Amino acid sequence: MRISIPWSSAPTSSRGGFGLLPIELVNKILDLAEWPLSLHALSLVSRGFNSHVAPRLYSILPIAWAQADRSSALLQVLQADADKAGFVQTLILCRRVNYKDPSSRAGWTPRSVVFPLATASLERLANLLADVLPLLRGIRDVTFIEAHPRLLVSGRWAISYTVGERAKRAVGLGSLLRRSLDDFLTTQLTEGAIWNALDRAGARIEYLTCPLLTIMSPRQSLRYLRTLHINGCGGPSLTDGVMAWTRAFVDMSELRTLIITDCSDTEFVFSGLLTIRAPSLTTLILHHVVFRHVGLFRDLSDFLRDNSQTLETLCVNLPPLLGPGVYSRALAFLLDDEASCRRLRRLRIFNPREWRCVRCSVRPDITPHRCAGAQPRGQEFTEAILNFIVRRTRIVDVALTGLGCDAQTLSTVDRILERRDVERLLFLGADGMEIRRGWDDELLPSWGVVSDEWVWNVFLTDGTDVDCDKPRAVAPPR
Repeated sequence: MRISIPWSSAPTSSRGGFGLLPIELVNKILDLAEWPLSLHALSLVSRGFNSHVAPRLYSILPIAWAQADRSSALLQVLQADADKAGFVQTLILCRRVNYKDPSSRAGWTPRSVVFPLATASLERLANLLADVLPLLRGIRDVTFIEAHPRLLVSGRWAISYTVGERAKRAVGLGSLLRRSLDDFLTTQLTEGAIWNALDRAGARIEYLTCPLLTIMSPRQSLRYLRTLHINGCGGPSLTDGVMAWTRAFVDMSELRTLIITDCSDTEFVFSGLLTIRAPSLTTLILHHVVFRHVGLFRDLSDFLRDNSQTLETLCVNLPPLLGPGVYSRALAFLLDDEASCRRLRRLRIFNPREWRCVRCSVRPDITPHRCAGAQPRGQEFTEAILNFIVRRTRIVDVALTGLGCDAQTLSTVDRILERRDVERLLFLGADGMEIRRGWDDELLPSWGVVSDEWVWNVFLTDGTDVDCDKPRAVAPPR
C-alpha cells in the first residue's frame, strides 16, 4: 500500500540518512515505499531514516481480531509512545491483515460473517484498544471490515456466558444465529462507545467506511465528514438496528463523496439515509441498492434530485428484482428536470435495459441459453438516457452495458461522440457491440457471466477519484 503523507507531517529538523536532499524530494522517494514492510525496513536503517519514515509507518493502524497478539503488540507500542500514536490517521477494524493479497472491496453483511466468542487474546486486544483510542488525536479515516463486536465495546470486562447459556439465548433470534450472539447483544448495551472514545480524543473524522448497524453508528453528527461509504445489511430483518444513524446524518455540509452498497429500501428509510442533504456532494455511487417496494422509488428519486445540483460523478447499479421500470423510477429526476446534474461529467449505469439474465446484463446473447426469450424491460429508459447524454455535453466519461445493437442506438452513440471530446467511453451490447475510448483491454469483462468484482472494481469505480480499494492492506473476507 502506498501512503501519501502531507509534507507538513514529516520532520524537518534533520535530514538523517537522506543527506542534504530537499524535503520535497525525500517525500517523493518515500512515496515509492510500500506500507508497511518496506517502510518498516527503512525505519531500522538509522535514527535519521526512522524520523522520516515513522509518520508514514504508523499512519495506518490495523486492528485484526484474528491476529489479536500481533495487533496487541502494535497497540502497546502506541500506548508507550504518544508521538507515534499521534501519527495515526487511519483506523481499520478487520478480521486479518494480509500484505500480499489486497482487498478489492471494503464491505460485509452480518449474514456472511461468523464471529467466534471472545478469547483471552481478544479480550486483551479490546482492553488495549480502549486505552489507546483516546490517544489517537490525528484520526481522520475510520474503516470497519468484519469488525468483531467485542472491539466496539470500550470497557474492561469479559463476556461470562457459557456455551450452554449462549445456546438458550439463541432461541428465536433467526438470522442473528450467524453471528456471535452474546458479543452482539452485549455490545448493544454500550452502543457507540468507540465513537465516544474518538470524540474525547478530539478526532475529526473525514472518511468513514462502515456497515449500517446500530453498534457502529456515531453518537453525534459527522460534521467534518468528506467521504462516507455505507454498507447495508442486504435485507429488512435488522431495520430496528439502523435507526440510530439519523443523528449522524444531521449535518452533511462537508460531504463530497457518498457510496452506498448492498442496501435495501427499508434500511434507506429507517436509517435516515433518505434525509441526507449534502450541498457539496460531487460523487455518488450506488451498488446493489435493492428497492422491493414500488412506492419508495419516488422517495429515492427525490433523494437523488435533492443531492444532484453539485454532482459531477454518478455511478449506479440497481438489481432489477421488481417489475419493469426500476431505473426509470429511481433516476426519473434525470429525465424530468432539465436543471438536474448540470455539472455532471461522469455517468455510468450498469444494465439500464434491466435484463434479468446476468449474462445479458452486459452483452445480450441472442443465442439459446437459459434465459432464452427473456426481454429487456428498460428499453425506453435506455433511449432516454442516451438522448440525455447527447444534450449534456459536459459528460465526458460515460459507460452503459446491456445495450441493443439496433440502428437507433448506434446513431445516438455517434451523436455522443461527435459533440464532445470523450475522455472515457464504454458501451457494451448485443452482437458483439463494443464501443470504447480510454478503456484498456485488460479492463474489459470476459465473455460469459461477469463477476460482481468487475462491476464494482472496474465498471463503477475505475478511473474515479474514489479510493474504493482502501484499505488495500486488508485481506478479503473468507
